[in-house]
Amino acid sequence: MLGSCAYSPPWLVERAAAVYAPSSSPSTSFRRAALNALLARSLYPHFCAGATAAEASRVADRLAEAGVGSILNYAAEEAVEDEETEESKTRRNLDAARDAAAALFLASVAGARPSPRGDLRPAWVAVKISALVSPTVLERASSAVLLASEEAAKDAKSDAPLFDRGALALDDAKMEKILTRAVDSGAMTEEDVLGLKRGEERLREIASAAAKKKNTRLIVDAEQTWLQPQIDVLALRAMREFNSITDDNPVVVQTYQCYLRSTPRRVAADALRASQEKFVHGAKPVRGAYLSAERAAASAKGLPDPVHGSIEGTHACYDAVVGSLFDGVKRGSTQLLVAVREFEKKTSFFFRKSFFILTSKKSSPLSLSLFNTNHKNKTKTKPSLTTARASRPRWPG
Repeated sequence: MLGSCAYSPPWLVERAAAVYAPSSSPSTSFRRAALNALLARSLYPHFCAGATAAEASRVADRLAEAGVGSILNYAAEEAVEDEETEESKTRRNLDAARDAAAALFLASVAGARPSPRGDLRPAWVAVKISALVSPTVLERASSAVLLASEEAAKDAKSDAPLFDRGALALDDAKMEKILTRAVDSGAMTEEDVLGLKRGEERLREIASAAAKKKNTRLIVDAEQTWLQPQIDVLALRAMREFNSITDDNPVVVQTYQCYLRSTPRRVAADALRASQEKFVHGAKPVRGAYLSAERAAASAKGLPDPVHGSIEGTHACYDAVVGSLFDGVKRGSTQLLVAVREFEKKTSFFFRKSFFILTSKKSSPLSLSLFNTNHKNKTKTKPSLTTARASRPRWPG
């Protein structure tokens, strides 16, 4: 199915939204039902585990029985839009929609299932911050955080603080000062600040549920660079609260997009901050998902391209980031999730329809676990940075 999608004509991909839009009208209910029925029996079950948390949980249970881990991911991409000029979308309605999104994330936590192999295979749930906080507010707050970071860099006569948002994120007084100044300057409103704090409360509620459940991890999804600074702030604050270095149950994992040139510096800064503040740095390196949007936004603003100029550059960045995180894994100060769907020749690991999850415990050495339904002999190895490799497993069918 995935292979056939790769050979779909470009016009089908480009016009997919337009093709589906006519069936969304109430006056065309028959066409909508027919199209939904077709998708439900073809593309949808291949790419989606279900329309509800309960349906997805049943699929996760079947995968767990086969020795395959899963990540429950509620598809909240732009699920809550901000059109503040529309009278019908009041602040109360938007808050209610975000509360509903938080409830769905909580349901995902409740329905997530760890692999039978225990601690090396926890349950994973992905969370998108822009579903919990207004994207408009995230963008305004991100601008305020960037401004404060740039000022700190000038004061220190160094560019290091520009990427060390943890210096601001983990200082409550500094963050309050940043938000207050943004309100005073008109860059944010009091309602923006309230919305931001309410969003953080939602994230804390979800992380708390995962912490209570035990052996369940929360992945904070990466988003566009104009939203990411404030997402970094919220993720670091959640890590400080829920990833105690003395606990064997670190909860929060941050996603890092390696197609961005700034990612290695951000990862290094976050790892250092976690070490200094005595909490586990949770990291999930990925290549990235918003390449076209990032380049278009940078071009429109007259800014340098934030993305590597080639896929080879992204691969090299990805490898370097994963390699740099190994030191923390070995010390027990980093929890690293590496999840790759397809076989990659250019990376430090070989996967095919598999996950490598590397976790660490203070009481045990680094362990590498590969799980795949075609491998009944699932053994653990103790890799080094230079020798960690896996055979290319076959995928049934």
